[in-house]
Amino acid sequence: MSVELVVSTSRHPTPPVRRLARELSFALWSARRINRGGSSFQELVLLSKGLGARRLVLVGRGLHGNPGKLLFYDISREEPSLLLVIWLRGVVFPEKLRSIKRPRAPLFIVSTEGYSDFAEELAVALNYPYVGGFDPSSPGFEGRRLLLVELVGKENFAYVLKFLEGSADLGLKILVRRFITPT
Repeated sequence: MSVELVVSTSRHPTPPVRRLARELSFALWSARRINRGGSSFQELVLLSKGLGARRLVLVGRGLHGNPGKLLFYDISREEPSLLLVIWLRGVVFPEKLRSIKRPRAPLFIVSTEGYSDFAEELAVALNYPYVGGFDPSSPGFEGRRLLLVELVGKENFAYVLKFLEGSADLGLKILVRRFITPT
């Protein structure tokens, strides 16, 4: 299996940060988790490029050692560029450890509210197709892994990212506080 995406952590990760990196690497298609250890960012980029990856996702620490942000980098060019920063409100992990199996085909990014700027930015950052509005009764999504972007729109709580297999929830939910796309 070729690697399109590498998931790693910030330096000195806590157990919840490591777990989110591990669960993300299993939930996303063509992703591999790398243990950062004492590697610098440049060493991590070189290692990812050596695996053939085009994207790098770093899980950063937030308050009290919980996952605080996700950083998405494009490493396909000579210099890595930051594509998207997502600040997290929290993470809901699946009940069973390592219960998410790797998808066999590329996943689709869908949204509940029709077109979503955030869903499209996330699709660009992950290099996955953005399909648009999600209709659970649509026959084209049966047996496919989906990343559902659900708008919440509250203060300090903007979106929920849910991983679905067909219409079944895989249990991993990422609660998004806000996001930016650096230029």
